[in-house]
Amino acid sequence: MQVKVCANNIEFSTALQRYAEARIWLAVQHVASRLSWVGVRLEGRAMRDGVPRITCQIDAWLRGRGVITVRHTD
Repeated sequence: MQVKVCANNIEFSTALQRYAEARIWLAVQHVASRLSWVGVRLEGRAMRDGVPRITCQIDAWLRGRGVITVRHTD
């Protein structure tokens, strides 16, 4: 399984990248044999109220199902 982590419009340190990779591995280990790849995208957005928001989108290719996407904004 291949894991790719990328970021847009936020400061993306090596430590944050390693943390995201580790969390993904822990989250998917029970289905890892069925996954071809997992992509994690972190994106910073300035909202109308001026408060920055971070969106995390995870896409995974699950053999037998196709692409599975989960998205969360905080």
